[in-house]
Amino acid sequence: MSKIHNPDSIPAPVSSYSHGIEVQPGARWIHISGQIAQDHKGGIPDDFELQCQIVWTNLYAVLESAGMSRHDLVKLTVYMTDPEDLPVFRTVRDKFLEDSRPATTLLFVSQLARKEWRLEIEGVAAKSD
Repeated sequence: MSKIHNPDSIPAPVSSYSHGIEVQPGARWIHISGQIAQDHKGGIPDDFELQCQIVWTNLYAVLESAGMSRHDLVKLTVYMTDPEDLPVFRTVRDKFLEDSRPATTLLFVSQLARKEWRLEIEGVAAKSD
């Protein structure tokens, strides 16, 4: 099990994440490539909330294939193209992560690999067996 580090000597996280995650020795690791809002049929919705749901569903499918869950996520990097989408992103993220608090970095970029993608999330997970 990973240990969360949010020291009292620095400001508390401003959202649903942790400042640091310590992984126990001997854990299995998986690095997850950036997941985008393309469903299994190749569709990309215009609606940002639906894009968020697809991205998280794709990320969780990779975790599941490794025998892991949201509780094993230790680091997420989020790329978004529109700062105005942040409130919707946070609502969907909190629904998917529930009580998990991986270390997280959020960046706003001018564009992702395809113009219609508005969100991409890459992750790192670790699990002690």
